[in-house]
Amino acid sequence: MFEQPLYKEILNILGPFSVPEGAHGRIMKAYCEPWRAYHNAGHITQMLERSRRSDIDLTDDARQRLELMILYHDVWYKVGRTSGENEEQSAKWAINDLAEGIDDDMLRLRHAVRQGIVATATHSLENINPNYVEEIATLLDLDLWGLGQAPDAFQEDTEKVWREYQPLATREEFDAGRSAWARSFLSSRKRIYHTEPFLEREEMALYNLKQLAG
Repeated sequence: MFEQPLYKEILNILGPFSVPEGAHGRIMKAYCEPWRAYHNAGHITQMLERSRRSDIDLTDDARQRLELMILYHDVWYKVGRTSGENEEQSAKWAINDLAEGIDDDMLRLRHAVRQGIVATATHSLENINPNYVEEIATLLDLDLWGLGQAPDAFQEDTEKVWREYQPLATREEFDAGRSAWARSFLSSRKRIYHTEPFLEREEMALYNLKQLAG
């Protein structure tokens, strides 16, 4: 399990920080839970890889915060929980791991990481601290990258999410829920992606969401 590319990423991202003993392995174990078909190690590794594309221009400090947000944003994930619970619990996990140090820089870092992770519940920048909006906007666009795939790849991801929900819902219930989510998402925002590097995916994302909405 620890030979996976994500484990090397965990070691590198957490390298500058004093984290509790076993923290790296617990993160890896969470993302390798066998029932995770989409919200798994592959999803996190892909987000980290895509975050390093040449047209995403962030300061070193902002990039460090972004990678921590990516690493922890789905670490606590349970299907069927109330809206925002997964994100709140994942943020709590991150803050607990990054608890050592009370200087201003660490306090700001923990605040930023928490804001970013919690924002993935709605993929909205509402009430985000302006000091962190650039990296949080990038986080949200990376998390929504899959919406802008070709329709067949988008459907493959939908099937992965369905496999996670199978213990709790019928296929009809799952499809109805996904359609309702797509309609709500489309009606609540002017555009899908927040940052310039991802606007190239906007048209395909809109197409996929409209197809899903029915």
